[in-house]
Amino acid sequence: MTEEYAAGRRLLSAVIGMAINDACLPAFEDARGKNFRLHSDAEDALEFLFFSEQCEKYLMVMDIEPSTFRRCLAEAMYREKIFDITGTKLRYLRANYKLFIRMRENNG
Repeated sequence: MTEEYAAGRRLLSAVIGMAINDACLPAFEDARGKNFRLHSDAEDALEFLFFSEQCEKYLMVMDIEPSTFRRCLAEAMYREKIFDITGTKLRYLRANYKLFIRMRENNG
């Protein structure tokens, strides 16, 4: 593996890691205080991680099967720790994922 290729893989890994971290941003109540809304960065991160072709390309460069990555990420939300994400941030990730999927289903 060339040094440039290894550096590229590290960069793509950092992008994926940042997206996971962004997906942990807390949701907030809307102006009426009735519904929760995703932080825009969390929504973008979840879209990227679970539905983006670009993410699939990044994962393939890193020799990671996209469907396996997505399944493992969804399962890992219910563990005590994902990488360096624990506690409150992990609860935000679970809640954000549920809200995100519900929003996608409601929007067709």
